[in-house]
Amino acid sequence: MDVVRTEIDFDVERRVDEVFEYLADGENMPIWLGQFDAAEKLTDGPVRLGTTYRFTLAQSPTIIERLTGGKGGEGKDAPTLDLEWIDYDPPRRIEWNGSAVQRGPGTSVSPRGSFTLEEAPGGGTRVHGVWVPEVTGLPGIAKPFFERAYRKDREEDCTRLEVLLGGAKAGVKAGEAPRPRMTRRLVLFLTRW
Repeated sequence: MDVVRTEIDFDVERRVDEVFEYLADGENMPIWLGQFDAAEKLTDGPVRLGTTYRFTLAQSPTIIERLTGGKGGEGKDAPTLDLEWIDYDPPRRIEWNGSAVQRGPGTSVSPRGSFTLEEAPGGGTRVHGVWVPEVTGLPGIAKPFFERAYRKDREEDCTRLEVLLGGAKAGVKAGEAPRPRMTRRLVLFLTRW
C-alpha cells in the first residue's frame, strides 16, 4: 500500500464559520471536486461527527472508447464510495475517511483527508487542505506519475472552491466557478493501468 500526501493552502474572502458550513456539507463536493458527479447524505439529522455521504464517481472513457469516439460510462454502473466525517470540530476542522474504490485491475484507492480553517491575515479564512489517499496495487514506477496527477487535480479543485467561496481568481465572481473539467487525468491513469 502506498500513501500519497498532498497539502494545499488557500485564502477565501468569507468568515471561517461560513466556509466551514459549506465544506461540512458533503453534498456540495460534486460542485467543486472533479472526481465526483453526485453526492447523497446517508445519515439522518444535521451534519456532525459520523455523518456519512455516498459519492458517485465521475466516469471516464476507456482507451478503446476514446479511440472510437465513444463516451465513458455508457452501459456501466458508476462506481461509488462512502466518506465519513471522523473528526468534526466546528468551525475549525473536518476530517474524513473513505471506503476503498476499485480503480483498475488490482488497484484501489481509499480516500482520506482533512480541512483545517483559521482566520487569514487581513481577514477572511485560510483553508489548509490535506489529502492522504491510500493506494493499493500501484506499481512503484507509477507512483511519481500518480502523485503529480493527484496534486494537479487537487490544485484545480481548490481553485474552483476558492472561486465559489469568494476568492479573487482571475476576475471571476464568487459563485461563478466553472464546473470541473472532464479530463479526469487521475481517473484515466488509475483505470487504464
